[in-house]
Amino acid sequence: MKLSQGAIYRILKERGLLRKHRKKYRVKNDLRAVKAKYKSLTHHQEDVKHLYDIPAYWAQMTKYKLPKYEYTIRDTKTGFTVVAFGNEYSEQHSTMLTETYLKHLKSFGVDVGEITIQTDNGSEFGARKRDIKTPGFVNTIAVEYRARHQYIPPGCSNANGDVESFHATVEREFFNLETFNSREEFFRKAQVYQSFYNFTRVNFSKGGKSPLHVLLEDQPGISPEVLNFPVYDLDALFRQKMELFSTNKRGQYVHKLPVFQTQRFLTHNSLNTKAKTEIKMAHPHNYQGFK
Repeated sequence: MKLSQGAIYRILKERGLLRKHRKKYRVKNDLRAVKAKYKSLTHHQEDVKHLYDIPAYWAQMTKYKLPKYEYTIRDTKTGFTVVAFGNEYSEQHSTMLTETYLKHLKSFGVDVGEITIQTDNGSEFGARKRDIKTPGFVNTIAVEYRARHQYIPPGCSNANGDVESFHATVEREFFNLETFNSREEFFRKAQVYQSFYNFTRVNFSKGGKSPLHVLLEDQPGISPEVLNFPVYDLDALFRQKMELFSTNKRGQYVHKLPVFQTQRFLTHNSLNTKAKTEIKMAHPHNYQGFK
């Protein structure tokens, strides 16, 4: 005897053989319960937000040369969030923020060996090479700081839902409301908002508590100052690092002198006075020896 699809469904339902569809709010509540079991400041999500597609911000960004990207790290347990900004979308910028953040936590006695940094599979997080031995984002986390890094499964962007949730919030509460008259003012206001978010603003998905409240409940002995993290200009930080490296590695960035067709390098004796003057003017900081 042939049975219709409806009859099969009815029989399975009567006998309790169908898997019940769980309401979305129940799934969210269960996930929150899992996250609540994490130790604070041990499990973090990191992502980059594109800012140039925000209508209320775009005109100010172009007029005052404000940052195009927001780099964000968020602690899953407490909601503690740090942001940094830059005009480059790069692994170098992600690495600088993450290294600075881990160093900051370590200075407050946090065991960085217990920390996990979770990211998507973007190139800004070193996903293309996926080589722990090559200097870069993953190497900094796993080798230099002995922390743990993990990529979310491809196509599962909701696995980084906590940091994505903050990106929606900061767009609604900060970028859509604030006005800026300079790059300096932008960073001042960003610092104020980050401090407000971490010390004062309550989060109803965290039981109506602020990140500070959740942190002190979980780790009563830790200093609240651990949440006081500066908002970095990653472009300026990168230039600072390069200048320091150039100072420590003297002569590293001096352009090689040209080679004649006779394959003779220019030397001190072969340069006339005019040539020496031109080289000195072109490289005043790296000029050595030509007098």
